[in-house]
Amino acid sequence: MPVEVELVELVEPEPTPPAAGASAARPRRAGWWLALGAALLVGALVVTQHVMDERRLAHEARFDHVPGVLRPLDAMPVVATGDIPEPWQLVPAGPVVIGSSGDTRTATVVGYDRATGQRVWSADVALLDGSGRPGQDLSLPADVRCEPLGTPGTKRWSDQVACTVGASGQVIPPEPERLVVLRTSDGSVVAERTLRAEAWTTLGDLVVEASARRDDDGAETWTVAATTATGEPAWEWTAAEPIARDGLTYTGSLTASSDGPLLSVQGHWWRLDDAGRLTQEGSRPGDYQRSPGRGTALLDLPLVEVDDGSFVPAGRVVLEHATGSVEFPGRELHLTVDDGSAPELMWFTTGPDDETLEARSTTTGEVVWSQHLTVSAGLALGGRLYVCADGSLDAIDADDGRTLWHVDRSTETAWCSLATDGRVVIAVEDGRALRAHDLDDGTERWAGTLDDSGAPAGLDITSTPPGVLVAVRSDEDGPHERGAFLVAPTGAAAAR
Repeated sequence: MPVEVELVELVEPEPTPPAAGASAARPRRAGWWLALGAALLVGALVVTQHVMDERRLAHEARFDHVPGVLRPLDAMPVVATGDIPEPWQLVPAGPVVIGSSGDTRTATVVGYDRATGQRVWSADVALLDGSGRPGQDLSLPADVRCEPLGTPGTKRWSDQVACTVGASGQVIPPEPERLVVLRTSDGSVVAERTLRAEAWTTLGDLVVEASARRDDDGAETWTVAATTATGEPAWEWTAAEPIARDGLTYTGSLTASSDGPLLSVQGHWWRLDDAGRLTQEGSRPGDYQRSPGRGTALLDLPLVEVDDGSFVPAGRVVLEHATGSVEFPGRELHLTVDDGSAPELMWFTTGPDDETLEARSTTTGEVVWSQHLTVSAGLALGGRLYVCADGSLDAIDADDGRTLWHVDRSTETAWCSLATDGRVVIAVEDGRALRAHDLDDGTERWAGTLDDSGAPAGLDITSTPPGVLVAVRSDEDGPHERGAFLVAPTGAAAAR
């Protein structure tokens, strides 16, 4: 029996219409991912660039807080308006450089902005009542001496400065002086007191003073004491034995390095650490000019008397090192800036015409390296020794004496002075020309002369004292009587 089958046409179902906005969601979501990826990429680039900028700035500023380093100079500086009295007594201290002037009873301490050369503050300090004694010339201006406080190489270095003001002329026993501690930012007084010492200096945040107690036979027992800026005692040391003096021709000298103070009195010396403990003591007959060397070394320069009765260096050096001493003909290479790198070495010029530069160990006194090079000036930064030599400017590895770069100078003479802003080394030549070379590779960054800057005639540039460039005027009344700052041609300094 046949079966009847009904054929049914299959019809594709109508697709379900998408929900509203669904078709746009996929591309929008993809756009979000793209935007997020781009933002992350941009952020990563920004962070990377920021890190690179920070590293570059840190690299450029790595020497900004080293004593003696100039404010950054991007081009030939100009002479700031106004004369600076007593340019040789200028003391760089943080954001300012300290100068002073005065009359017979009052001194004025002045802070000049190191970035513009402009006078930013002044403080009047009067002599103590009754200062002076019969025989002193009280018609002369008051003596002023200033030293920065703080730890060199840190941002807190030179936040404050200590200054003493007293009657002109040295007398023994010393007359009391007024000690005033000022803020370098605005010249305000932090502390003020009387100081009666034969020598004083600063060591970090401390004021260190040396004085002697004398018996009827002239023997002296010396004491070194340290106080805070506000006068609180920090430590005190007294010599175990008195020393005999052959007359009060001069007083003791007190200098300080990062290791502590050095007191030198004619043929005897004592070295203390920064807590006032005795670390070295010695004596040497005769007249010597003594100074702390690098590390624990000491440097003695024998003095000889000349026709006018004064004493001058004899052209020999005695290097007191960790295991003894060594004496040799030569001169210490004076460093206008020294960041303390390569602490195991000191550098000297030796030979009949100072034609050899040599490095000696501060622990053994032995010659570590030498170069046939007539050098007139040097500075030490970042393990390198930068020297001004015959017709050239050279960067030398301080440890092994390798020449890292060498550039010809505009003059064949050996003499020039050196300065640095921590980015370039600046050779000051012939009194009026400056040439700046990159510290790393010697590339010339900028050059110019005072003539190009529109400075008055009769000025010569000097890098003394370190940390500020000064243009000094020589005239018929004598050289170097007045000076003017050299500053970067920006801001207030540009309108000369």
